[in-house]
Amino acid sequence: MTNTDRIRNLFLSGRVVEATNAEIGRLTGIKPHQQVYQITASLTDSGFLSYKKLGQAKVFFLASSEKGLHRTEGNRSVESEHLQMSESESIGKLTRIGFEAVGEWFLEGGVLRYRLSKYGEARKILYAFVSNGRVLYVGKSVRALAQRLNGYMKPGRTQSTNIKNHQHIQDVLRQGKEVKIFVFAPAEDEIVYRGVPLNLAAGLEDSLIAELQPLWNDTGKA
Repeated sequence: MTNTDRIRNLFLSGRVVEATNAEIGRLTGIKPHQQVYQITASLTDSGFLSYKKLGQAKVFFLASSEKGLHRTEGNRSVESEHLQMSESESIGKLTRIGFEAVGEWFLEGGVLRYRLSKYGEARKILYAFVSNGRVLYVGKSVRALAQRLNGYMKPGRTQSTNIKNHQHIQDVLRQGKEVKIFVFAPAEDEIVYRGVPLNLAAGLEDSLIAELQPLWNDTGKA
């Protein structure tokens, strides 16, 4: 059993409902503490855990999507009678706006790759990364979508957002989960104000991030 599995089982077994990194380390015996910090960060990024701040400490607990998948009988974790819906409310909001599922990220020989069925050359678009029914990231691009995704696939040394998302995507894929690519590509003239076409994607980005609270949008900017 890996250390990641130990932490997952700690929460799924019902032994704890909430715990800090220090408490998780004590209960699982994982050392050094830095490894606990790294694992809980990864489990939060993948959507398995959520956290709240208590002073300077983070208190971790099962994300709402995971609570719906499990219940406990004694110390044994079993499947819930009500499985998570295949399309969450947040994805429903994306599709109502006009987002389409057009691709996915995958690992090929340990190297991060993506495939798209359409919109590779589309510009002035919004895109979202979705896994396990949860929106993890929302961004916009005035460049061709394929160019923007190439930045995540092969980030430059100084491109902090690209580097972080490159790692986030790989972490989720290595857990055996999908990372799907959704795209909103409005017509250039979909909204015109007094004769001036507006960039609808750019206008929607901040509001969508504020409403959905994607885990990987650290600053609210793509």
